[in-house]
Amino acid sequence: MIAEIVAMSMIAHLKIVPPAQLAQLRKHPAATVAKLTSGEITPMPPTPKRYADVRASLLDTARFAARQMGIHDVELALQMAKENAPQFAKEIDGDKPAFAEAVKGPGDELLLAKAWHGVHYLLTGDAKAGPKPWSDAIMGGAAIGEDVGYGPAQLLEPADVKRVAVALQTLSPAAFRKRFDAHKLEAAQIYPSGWDDSAAEWLESAYTELREFYKRAAAQNAAVLIWIN
Repeated sequence: MIAEIVAMSMIAHLKIVPPAQLAQLRKHPAATVAKLTSGEITPMPPTPKRYADVRASLLDTARFAARQMGIHDVELALQMAKENAPQFAKEIDGDKPAFAEAVKGPGDELLLAKAWHGVHYLLTGDAKAGPKPWSDAIMGGAAIGEDVGYGPAQLLEPADVKRVAVALQTLSPAAFRKRFDAHKLEAAQIYPSGWDDSAAEWLESAYTELREFYKRAAAQNAAVLIWIN
């Protein structure tokens, strides 16, 4: 079931926006949203002569895979880099610490991947909305900027972030998991479909990360930017 989920699209991201960055976001919403949500990769030169010519592109690719697809496996990142630049295989292996750093999940971001809709449903009992502040955790906030994949990003203000954080701390991961019912998720047409009991642990893990993410965001008096691509 998990392999089936990974093969599908619609990836949810959440990013902590501290006060200073929030001021910039409000001043220049379109440009700042584009910068915060982008996964730009340095182009690979057509005829590289040195490893230094391709290093930035290879590391950007590793970061993109970690950020957009949740691939945090350094060995896989090295393998991908060597496939892209086989003539520099020795140098890539010697640069392993840089690739390990590149594939770390950024502390100010949370990749919910395809678990977002299932987590939302178990929090709210609703496929599209539900009671606040629970529904704000993934589907809250006001639209800001331009389309980033499936519509514009949503900005959840600091006061709402704190309310979400407090609410999530009242629901333990174990209690959250007890709400799981594969038949109900399937009947409600919760993305990505094909639900069975093997997904319970997957959603519980995603919820645990969401809970800690909001705790960190609230401690910083930060806003949260949410987008799906």
